[in-house]
Amino acid sequence: MNNKENIPTTPKSKESRIISAVSPINNQTLKPISPNKEKNQIGKLNFLETDNLDEHFELVHTTQEEIRQRLHNIELTSKQTSVDLGQLFDRSKNNNENLNKLLRNVVSYSEKVMTEGNATKADMEKILTRLDKLSEARSKSESSKVGISDSSIEEICEAIGQVFSANQKNHGDADKLTILKEEVSRIKDIISKHNEVVSSQLKSHDTKQSELANHLDSYLQESKGNIEILHKILSFIETRGSDLQQFKEINSQLQNLETVSNALQDKLPASDLVNQITSPIVAEIKAMSLDSKYLTSFEGISAAIDKLRETIEEGPKSEVILEKLEKLAGEKNTSNTLLEKEQEMENKIRKMEDKYALLSTRYEEKLQQYKDLSIKYQQLQAQIEDTQMPQNNRESKMEKLRNFHKLKIGEIEQSEFINERKRIASTPVVQTRNIQFTNNSDED
Repeated sequence: MNNKENIPTTPKSKESRIISAVSPINNQTLKPISPNKEKNQIGKLNFLETDNLDEHFELVHTTQEEIRQRLHNIELTSKQTSVDLGQLFDRSKNNNENLNKLLRNVVSYSEKVMTEGNATKADMEKILTRLDKLSEARSKSESSKVGISDSSIEEICEAIGQVFSANQKNHGDADKLTILKEEVSRIKDIISKHNEVVSSQLKSHDTKQSELANHLDSYLQESKGNIEILHKILSFIETRGSDLQQFKEINSQLQNLETVSNALQDKLPASDLVNQITSPIVAEIKAMSLDSKYLTSFEGISAAIDKLRETIEEGPKSEVILEKLEKLAGEKNTSNTLLEKEQEMENKIRKMEDKYALLSTRYEEKLQQYKDLSIKYQQLQAQIEDTQMPQNNRESKMEKLRNFHKLKIGEIEQSEFINERKRIASTPVVQTRNIQFTNNSDED
């Protein structure tokens, strides 16, 4: 028979122990071992005697515990991330709503500005056409010089009346220009006020942030003071713990002494009987005249009797010591409760520190969002100012009109109405800003 059949092996994996589905299973019972066979170690399962199975089971249990712990941690992190995602979604939704409102306001305001700019352009074109007509009339009047008669005087008067009527119309156009200037100045005032409000809000946010930081610093200082107090309590409790350990040792020794004293009291007779027996003997011995040897032995006997009396009398004192030890045990329990309270306080302080870190990060995010919004608002404001008509062009055109008006008035003062037939060119005069707002469209 080959010896390879009963070689001791250890199970390596689960695959080696799986029975194949193809191979048939033999249900016959095994034959008993023959008595003639030698008693050796070949037919035994030696791997069962080793500790490999225990090691495998320990590894399985440890890996299972680690997997459970990791699954628990993954569940906690997934819950926290879901909460954070919900908060981020709410914040983004609010930010989108605020941005949409701001864009709507900007669009409506830009539309108003565009309509007003178109109206001002139309008015300026009308003024320029009228000025061209006036210049043409002036050139014609210079080229044609006619003799004066009654009919010509009447025509001159009619022309002067027409010039005055045209002048009044030009004054109306000047009023429109002044109104436009007032509107532009109002828009600038509104923008400056809005900038002041934004700056005040930023200052208030900064002050709130500083107040919150000061409040948290004070709270942290108070918590540090509480921690120092708790450390002192811990040191006191540790010292008390060492004292309690010593008292426990003393208590054990006293209990041993109490057991010994109880055993002696059980063996000894009552104190009254001892006194009744020993007192007459001691009195007789004292009355007798003894040698020095007998006196020393008598003194030893009397000392032993006194010790017995002291041990009998000191029995109730051990009860007082036990009561003190019970009090010390109660103090130990109170110290344990103080330790538990200290641990609770430390956990609360840690939670507060975590909340403070979250609050600071969220506040920084809000501040960054507000800064981005302010930058966008400034960009939109710059775009609106670019779309408006530049102020320098309007001022240059008004200066040209004033200079032209002065020249024409000087020519009228120098020339004579009798010899020359000239038309008076008039330009609008800038009025005060107390005029009410009127519509600049073509429908008026």
